[in-house]
Amino acid sequence: MSKSATVVGAGIAGLAAAIALAECDYRVTVIERGKKPDPESPGGAGVGISSNGLDALAELGMKGEVQRAGVRTRIGSIYTDAGLQLSRPTTTGAGRFVGIHRQTLLQLLTDRAEDLGATIEYEKVIRSDADLPEADLLIGADGIRSTVRKWSFPKVRPDYSGATCWRGVVEADELTPDQLEVWVGRGTEAGIVPIDGGRAYWYISVKAPMGDKSDDEATLAAETIGPFDSPIYEHVLATEPASVMRDDIHYLPTGLKRFTSTRTGTPTILVGDAAHAAMPNAGQGVSQAFEDAATLKILLARHRNIDNMLAAYDEHRVERSQKIQQQSFDLFNLMQANNSISSAVRNGVLKTVPTLVQELVVDWNMRWPNPRIRN
Repeated sequence: MSKSATVVGAGIAGLAAAIALAECDYRVTVIERGKKPDPESPGGAGVGISSNGLDALAELGMKGEVQRAGVRTRIGSIYTDAGLQLSRPTTTGAGRFVGIHRQTLLQLLTDRAEDLGATIEYEKVIRSDADLPEADLLIGADGIRSTVRKWSFPKVRPDYSGATCWRGVVEADELTPDQLEVWVGRGTEAGIVPIDGGRAYWYISVKAPMGDKSDDEATLAAETIGPFDSPIYEHVLATEPASVMRDDIHYLPTGLKRFTSTRTGTPTILVGDAAHAAMPNAGQGVSQAFEDAATLKILLARHRNIDNMLAAYDEHRVERSQKIQQQSFDLFNLMQANNSISSAVRNGVLKTVPTLVQELVVDWNMRWPNPRIRN
């Protein structure tokens, strides 16, 4: 008789975990507090899936499908706000990634999970473990403010990074680069990348007090990027104002010693931002979620004993993902240096370190240690 699993959260991490579980013959129920996403909604954001995320997707049988749906591109140049080129486009495998709209990716994952037999229940709020159906395994994929995490690790809470971020999606035009381009100024980082559907995804991150808001976020975003010598200003102006999003950036400290627990009586695994929410600067949020899911699939097939599986999951995922968390925060501090001295140091580092050396470092750090190879 097959085992059952409950996944809390129908975001990217939760759906990927549901696919992994279903492929291991689990009966899967995914519980989501939000409404079912509207595929016709013009809002949302783009995401990048780097080479390690694509390798993890291969384990889930979705690498080719995602590559075909998205835009296969790579990491391009980094510029100063005045347009001075600090680094050149990547040329090796370390720089390749897929740009794709979040809603496009969610739909692909949803379709695959449901095709495998997973049930997704929307608009269902979970306040305690008593609200959950009985299951052999519980997956907490409910984001940085995870309810599931609080049951086992109540002292672990998100921290504010000191930065806020505007994001938007717009039709691509002749100014849209064909790869990820980034601009940095004092306390500000901005980027733009092509995604599926002939669109471009842009973001602007700036140091700001937590909770700052404006009645017109689109105009404020345009004013923030206006002094930069970049095409992002025109892209912001072309974006439907109501679809421009602004969110303060939070992250999780790297203090969790494990991502698994049996405290509720049901073996529990945290995945995605519920376990290791990082700063977005390294572009690893989605790829780490895919690593979680692919690792889960491999270890479920390998270990019949649930305690052994939980221990193996922690062994493969805790140190790895927390290293990425730390690197993301270090990169955030470098890219958003907010005074003249630290900005000059940043620009000097980016300009003097050869692109090949940067690529080798990225390739070494971001290569997914597949458990099939690493026992």
